[in-house]
Amino acid sequence: MLERYSQELDGESKKAVQHYILHDEYEMAFEGLCVELLKLEETKVDWDACLNIARQLGLDKDSVFDSELWTKISRRVGLG
Repeated sequence: MLERYSQELDGESKKAVQHYILHDEYEMAFEGLCVELLKLEETKVDWDACLNIARQLGLDKDSVFDSELWTKISRRVGLG
């Protein structure tokens, strides 16, 4: 997903996501990516895929950066 949307992100955001990936913190990496993607109103994001990956990583139950992340992604999919 990072590669797919990397052109939409600033350098600092990409570095942060890559940092978490390098340290095997996949949940934090994906959560950080989603937080940044949520800021991009006009970007066409595959929110269904984000929701599925987030669920697989347990972000529907617990998140670090944004306690409302699951709700926000669900709204983008049209579930909230």
